[in-house]
Formats: sequence, C-alpha cells, structure tokens
Amino acid sequence: MQVAAILLLLALALVTPSSSAERKCVLTGLWFNDLGSNMTINSVNEAGEFSGMYHTAVTATSRKIRISPLQGSQHRENNSNQPTFGFTVNWSYSGASPFPSLPVVSPTAP
Repeated sequence: MQVAAILLLLALALVTPSSSAERKCVLTGLWFNDLGSNMTINSVNEAGEFSGMYHTAVTATSRKIRISPLQGSQHRENNSNQPTFGFTVNWSYSGASPFPSLPVVSPTAP
C-alpha cells in the first residue's frame, strides 16, 4: 500500500505542469525586508506595469510613518532571458518635507 501511494505521488509530480521558466520573477504579493519595512505589489498588467504600497519601518524623526504609493515596470523579455523590474516610491510624510530646510545665504560682494 505504501509503495502504491509513493508511486501515485511521483506520477502526479511528473504530470503536474510546473514550468520554472514561466515563474522566474513573480512580483505580486507582500514583500518584507530585514528592517521590517513591507511592500505590497498588485497585479502586473500586459504591458508589465504594476502599482502597490510601501510601508517603511525606518524613520529619523518621531513623526508618524505613512504608507506610500509605488509604481513600477517589469520587462519580461530581454537578451539574457532574465526578467528585470524597477519601481519608485512616492514618499508620503505627515505634512513635512523629507529634507530639512536649509537657510539660503546670498554671497557677499568683496
């Protein structure tokens, strides 16, 4: 009985279509990094475009961290047959600039 079960499992594994070439780079889903930030990527359309949300866990201030929208693009076909992708995050801060204000100093004439 055990041999028959093992043979059945092996047969199912061989028959089940599983092409690793088709699923080399699946971007959709929830991603985490070592610092605790997370990113959700929605479905990738036919043109390779996708959107999602990025929630950083890292801050240099005591202000509330907000979830920021992201947009990206995936290129599935290229010369090396490896998909590539990139994305940008439109950082959302709680009413503050992400960069500190710097005083503008006019040069003085000698």
